[in-house]
Amino acid sequence: MESLLQIRHGHEICTGQGETPAETLCRTLVANALPTDLPMADCAKNFRSWWAFHLPPSCSDLVEHILLPALDENTTRWLPSPDEILDMTSGYSKTSEVFFIDSLIATAWAYRAFFLTEEGYLGLGPQSLESEDEVWLLEGGRTPFILRSMPDQGGYTLVGEAYVYGMMFGEMMTTEMAEKIGSVRIC
Repeated sequence: MESLLQIRHGHEICTGQGETPAETLCRTLVANALPTDLPMADCAKNFRSWWAFHLPPSCSDLVEHILLPALDENTTRWLPSPDEILDMTSGYSKTSEVFFIDSLIATAWAYRAFFLTEEGYLGLGPQSLESEDEVWLLEGGRTPFILRSMPDQGGYTLVGEAYVYGMMFGEMMTTEMAEKIGSVRIC
């Protein structure tokens, strides 16, 4: 798993159908807790304001050269441009959009850590995550879990539950995946 800061250009992020990687990133940051009645344009506007408020002007180069290319070429809907960051941070005060996203993130990130799987799925898991931990779908479970291999004990230890965008509503449980399910020993 990689941290948010390790995502680099060329790393493919698994997205929802018809979504950009920027939208997937934003939805993951709040564990997709956006109100269902909030129009998509308003969600994007809220995130643009939030990013612009929280990224210092000195980050505009970082955003332009690392984060934006790593996500996709058409991110302006969900992420601010470097010019927007510079414009919004000079004399910019917290707006209701920024407070709204702040509150969602505070809830989603309480004692959580952001991660990216080798397959490109973004998620939030326990703060105690380690780079070799694995995301597991347990039969009958509604939530993905983080397991840590314990080869000396012949099984796994449960690290905790996770929010993984694209795995929360059974999307991963295909016939092929169901055939791969076997027993696992949790120590």
